[in-house]
Amino acid sequence: MNKFKDILPKELAMDPFDGFRNWAMITAEVDGVHNSMIIGWGGLGVLWRKDVATVYVRENRYTYEFIEKADKFTISFYDEKYKEQLKVYGTKSGKDIDKDFVTNFHPIKINDAVTYEEAHTTIVCKKIYQAKLEPQFYLNDVADQFYGINNDLTRHHMYIGEIERIVKK
Repeated sequence: MNKFKDILPKELAMDPFDGFRNWAMITAEVDGVHNSMIIGWGGLGVLWRKDVATVYVRENRYTYEFIEKADKFTISFYDEKYKEQLKVYGTKSGKDIDKDFVTNFHPIKINDAVTYEEAHTTIVCKKIYQAKLEPQFYLNDVADQFYGINNDLTRHHMYIGEIERIVKK
């Protein structure tokens, strides 16, 4: 049962730094199939006079295939009590297992996008920009700690989504 209520972006009473560092999950759906994964990189802000969310997904992740093709994605946030289930979304691939089944999480639709009943807050985004993080644009060596030992040469892609809706329990 959907217990979510709509809130305005200015009513989002959470620390976005803490939110993205502690079990934020991205979900995208293509042709009726969705995939979700834990993300640790993201932010909230304003672009082109629109409230936006920015997320980063590495191109070797199964979720990358979904977010590349989808028009929308969700970012959902969870209470600490779901930590063990969320580890599955951060360590296992949807290619190999049905993460929703294994965790007993319950997907639901909001604005033609997928989130979970277990989330305390979900941001629904429509993609408005995407770009690959290219080495020639790194301004210092901070990226080396993430890509210096990367033998497969994959990079993260940045996705900026206009916030269409925020729901909270």
